Amino acid sequence: MTILNMLNFARGYVTVKATGEHLERFINICTSENINIWNVRAHGRCTFTACVSVKGFFRLKNPCRKTGTKIHILSRKGMPFLSLRLRRRLGLLLGFALFLIVSCWLFSHIWYIDVDSSTSIPREELIRQLELAGVSEGTPIRQIDPNKVQASMLNLNPRLVWAWPHVHGNSVYLEVREKVSVPEILPTNPCNIVASHSGLITSMLVKEGRHLVTEDMYVSKGQLLVGGIMDSVAVGVRFVHADAEIWATTEESVSEDFPLSENETTRTGNRSLRYTLKFGQFPVSTPLIGKSFAAYETEETESVFHIGSVYFPISLIKTEYMETITETVVYPQETVEEKAQQYLENLLQNSLGNGIILEKRFIAEKPDDKTIRLTLFATCSRQIAVPQPIEEEINIGGETD
Repeated sequence: MTILNMLNFARGYVTVKATGEHLERFINICTSENINIWNVRAHGRCTFTACVSVKGFFRLKNPCRKTGTKIHILSRKGMPFLSLRLRRRLGLLLGFALFLIVSCWLFSHIWYIDVDSSTSIPREELIRQLELAGVSEGTPIRQIDPNKVQASMLNLNPRLVWAWPHVHGNSVYLEVREKVSVPEILPTNPCNIVASHSGLITSMLVKEGRHLVTEDMYVSKGQLLVGGIMDSVAVGVRFVHADAEIWATTEESVSEDFPLSENETTRTGNRSLRYTLKFGQFPVSTPLIGKSFAAYETEETESVFHIGSVYFPISLIKTEYMETITETVVYPQETVEEKAQQYLENLLQNSLGNGIILEKRFIAEKPDDKTIRLTLFATCSRQIAVPQPIEEEINIGGETD
């Protein structure tokens, strides 16, 4: 509908049928007297239909008298005639007015909130803090001051460096930026390097400090490897923060008990449904569609009603109930050993960090009928240099420095 058609509908117009011998002269007189007439369509030589404004219709008397044209009203359209028909239907008018009031109220409040998902901060945490900042479902849009919301969010969450609520229609999208972590400052306190594990040194890279051991040398746990006390004729005694990378071949072992049976929960395939229509904070649920189960798992999906960026406080929640049964499953010993070996190997690898497992062997024992004990013995290559403050007493091959 064009703007001109909307204006004509607002002012009202009638569709007329004109019959006569001088229709062209009739139209010319209407044009000269500024009578608004449009959509003229001929139906033979002596008949045409056209649309005439309400004001123009009452001025057709003079052109009709001069040309002998007869006018018949075919239809009346527009707001003036619509209001006349609705005047006797008070309930319909009140319902329409109530609809306008409720629509204006709904469009002037926030009914949907979304947050930036590109951060490591949980979505629930950001939404909770946004509510504390004064933005929640049902908040009037006019009360949202982005600058105040930003200040509140930065005070509530020290991990944020910037936050801004974007209002689209009656929804809010919170865009945030996290603080960039400050680069780690290298420590400068005086310290020595000691061995975290016993083993045979395979490589050394001393960046700062005094060598006390060499490659192909066996060291024990806690032994001093690099000293942080430097002594020279030119400078004298000085304390430094010893730094080194020392790799050694070590012997490691990990042991743990694993059950041969466990309770396993599985879904039977039986399902039931329940729908909930939520109006704001007031849910209305349907009866359970299907059977009720003694044990079950649930999955819930919520769909918010919206038209484009205009959201309404109406949502449909679908809750699906899936029946489960719990059974005791006994596994073959070979299967348990295979999974246990992988578990122990991953456990050891995580403790090694950048280290690697060079050789490995497993020993299985069965303390009872329900358990198997698996032990992993491994030869590993790992970094054994760890700092120790100089103030502490350090053993060097059994002596105190």
